[in-house]
Amino acid sequence: MYERLARHPAAGAELDLVIETGGRIIGIEARLSSAPTVSRGFWQACEDIGVHEAWVVAPVREGWPIGDRARVLSPLEFPGEVFGG
Repeated sequence: MYERLARHPAAGAELDLVIETGGRIIGIEARLSSAPTVSRGFWQACEDIGVHEAWVVAPVREGWPIGDRARVLSPLEFPGEVFGG
């Protein structure tokens, strides 16, 4: 089951979408840049919410790691990550 969570961390830090599935909390940020960056607020929101994984979905061919539990994903990779395919 996938549930959209509405959580608002302190100090204006935010994520575009937070979902919980199988006990995992996943933070998702969407970017339009093919060289996406995230702000300090992204990392703060991940910490405040307690995400297990964080994804930045962007128009890239192939994703790459941007932290211990964070990755940039292409829109084509995104469904496989969400639905385990």
